[in-house]
Amino acid sequence: MSTLDLAARLVFHRVVQSRADGWTEVFATGDDDVLVASSGSRATAVREAPVTGDITLTLADSFELSGVIELPMGTALVDGAEIWVGPADVNARSCVAKLPVRSDGSFGPARCPLLPAQQYGFNLLSTRVLSEYVLRSTPSIDEQVFVRFEGRVPSPVEVRVTDDKGGPIAGAAVGVFWAGPLSANDVFAQPMLTNADGRATLAAPAEGALNFRVRRTGFVPLLSGPVLLDAREARHVDLELKRGGRIEGRVVSGAEPVKAFQLVFWPPANADETRYEFFEGRDDGRFAVEAVEVRSLLAYAASKTHPRSEIVAIAFQDGVADLGTLELAPSLRGRGRVIDAETRAPLVGASAQTWNCWGYRILSAQSAPVLVDADGAFELDGLRPGQNTIWVQAPGYHWAQPNVSAEVGDEADIGLVPLERTVPLSFQLVSEEPRDFTAFALSASRTVDFPLTSFPADGRLEVPGCARGDIEFGVDYPDGSTAYFVHQVERAVPADVAHTVANELDVDVRARIGAACDGATDLQVGLCCDDHGVFVARWMYLDEAGRAHFVGLPRGPFSVVVQAGDRELHRSRFEPKGKREQTLELDVACRSKTLRVLASDGSPRARGSVLCACVAEGPPAFMHHATDDEGRLSIAWPDCGELLVCAVGPSPRFGLRVAVDDSIEQEIVLPAASRLELRVHDRGEALAGVLVSARESSSDLWLDPAVSNASGIGVWDDIGPGAYDVVVDGQGFWRVARQYTVSDGARLAADLDVRRLGGVDFEIRGALGEAVAGARVTLASTEFGETSDQWIAEHRVPSTNPSSETSGLVTLDGLPNGDYTWTVACDDGRSATGTLVVPPGTRTKFVATVTN
Repeated sequence: MSTLDLAARLVFHRVVQSRADGWTEVFATGDDDVLVASSGSRATAVREAPVTGDITLTLADSFELSGVIELPMGTALVDGAEIWVGPADVNARSCVAKLPVRSDGSFGPARCPLLPAQQYGFNLLSTRVLSEYVLRSTPSIDEQVFVRFEGRVPSPVEVRVTDDKGGPIAGAAVGVFWAGPLSANDVFAQPMLTNADGRATLAAPAEGALNFRVRRTGFVPLLSGPVLLDAREARHVDLELKRGGRIEGRVVSGAEPVKAFQLVFWPPANADETRYEFFEGRDDGRFAVEAVEVRSLLAYAASKTHPRSEIVAIAFQDGVADLGTLELAPSLRGRGRVIDAETRAPLVGASAQTWNCWGYRILSAQSAPVLVDADGAFELDGLRPGQNTIWVQAPGYHWAQPNVSAEVGDEADIGLVPLERTVPLSFQLVSEEPRDFTAFALSASRTVDFPLTSFPADGRLEVPGCARGDIEFGVDYPDGSTAYFVHQVERAVPADVAHTVANELDVDVRARIGAACDGATDLQVGLCCDDHGVFVARWMYLDEAGRAHFVGLPRGPFSVVVQAGDRELHRSRFEPKGKREQTLELDVACRSKTLRVLASDGSPRARGSVLCACVAEGPPAFMHHATDDEGRLSIAWPDCGELLVCAVGPSPRFGLRVAVDDSIEQEIVLPAASRLELRVHDRGEALAGVLVSARESSSDLWLDPAVSNASGIGVWDDIGPGAYDVVVDGQGFWRVARQYTVSDGARLAADLDVRRLGGVDFEIRGALGEAVAGARVTLASTEFGETSDQWIAEHRVPSTNPSSETSGLVTLDGLPNGDYTWTVACDDGRSATGTLVVPPGTRTKFVATVTN
């Protein structure tokens, strides 16, 4: 290209421009820079990232966009309104073009780049008319697209931003967003800067749930909401920014400083708040990060060529945390092989990647993805000495996270990695009385990634990409609260999940915060209950007066928890009685108890995840905590005499029952390591690459799945003692469940006999070889003593019709391999019987002749 038009925009539209041939120097800084380029009838996609270093832009095909905003009478758009354009994606919003709007409401024509997508979204931003998000089918190349916006009159909302001492903050960038056609956060208004009094007026809908985002140099960025506003009430929102702290340190490899690296840090109780800071050109390896919330944090450094440093705890002193020197680990290699969990065939198209993790949570990619070869094999680098997590994925399959131990001088054997095909899950809101569920929204995490999405009126959403494991669902309620609960998917088959929207109880919470709670902000109250065998925690932020109003709760009883960020302040019981309207008075004294968690040898269980719950009937009401460098964690003083404590992550110890004593600090000594080793086989044949799940029975918590090696051995080699329910129920296998009890510090080796699945295609013929329709086939398993009719009735096999078609064909799938007796019966009295063998991993054809 001889000429390119380049523009780099900082967030909130501070613009610098440059124009030249070929390489162009662009002067821009900030966390959310946007770089766009165009030339003639072609245009680039937008790069949303720090605009630093050399950037290569690839030009894409484009379409022509124009349109109009239907302005209310007498309105002129003199506010710098824009149209943002990009592929419509519920997981990630990509902006590939921004068009200015003229004062008469028209925009375009302008060329917009085309990216692969089923739909394109067009977002109107303005302060004079209400922002709007319009979806259209993705245009074709060179298509002329005309988009019309309604131009509705907004209802202003005034936002006042102050610091933690109540002083106004001028020049803070404030944005607001709300539910649109794709999710609960689709539509966003034109951001504004606060004035000298800390105030900004934003264009917003007349009513509904609004979310606010605030940024200002020197302060911690704030994402607040949802805030429920009504057109009949005062439309004013107060938001408080905290002054940020500073993290500094130095990154080396050996004795040499590292010039390019990233710093990753997160609060131990919520890895969803992980921050990533990138540094380049650091000749001395030093770094500094400003505007960090001063609280308990963990951190590590990593680079493209060297795996992460050790994870360190961040301790602030006078707003500054000096991490000292972080040393990156040497890079090691490993190899493995990916197969289809059902067919056992190599899974061509899969990829593997090394990730940095904390406990069960993956935080940052360490190596680039590598594709498997024709045999499903792969080799990758980026492993560090010790335990590593590998991320393996393939289109149409659910990911796997095998763990592998690596040592300097040796190539790590990752082994076989089986992937299961993903299945959809249907989530349904239900209520005793008919209602419109459009004010509710759903999110899901852990084994799936489903962003916050509004429900349709019937309350039904499809959650794609599900597989075995835990899914944490969050249901946003119209009252501003969110109900969280965990659903365990035990089989990778399509399933339904229902959540009951109760209407029995409204609770007005009034919390009195004690003097010992000084400095506690962003207080949340959780009402947790057993809802038909499911532990549901309904959370809401307390307002400045310490109040929250929950609408539509079940009758309880409830466990009540008050938290400030990741700090637990209060725990009590609440048993409502009588009328629908209830008041819950809480005296939050912030009386805490410290638990010090030690390994069996007396060393602290440092920087680990721990779950605590009061021992009571029903599912355990676990709360998540993290230990510091000395193995300590702080909880609100328990309202029960016994705790159920579980140390999760590497070296799990589940189901510890701890009597609560009167001491401020209480030690918990974890039991010695035990080992459970299972030999997985099918009729004596050792099976490699079989996923085996294990759940500790007293806590109902799961271990990481084990995968059998080339000898058919699956191992959990550093677990606590207890009874474990072991299950093989993967695609291609007949469900088998066994319980094994492992003693303290002991090794248990056992056999786990499983059955691969197969199928039979029956052809029913008469005495002259003619096809017989309507003949009923029944198989009886010699080994299990059960029939195919039982399995069909219990939905244990996918087959549903055991009667022959007009062609005489009957197909029975999903049967455990082995010996069977078969019977064919016709309505006219003809029948036949015999024996057959169902082979593993395939379907066999069998012809049965019926006679009188």
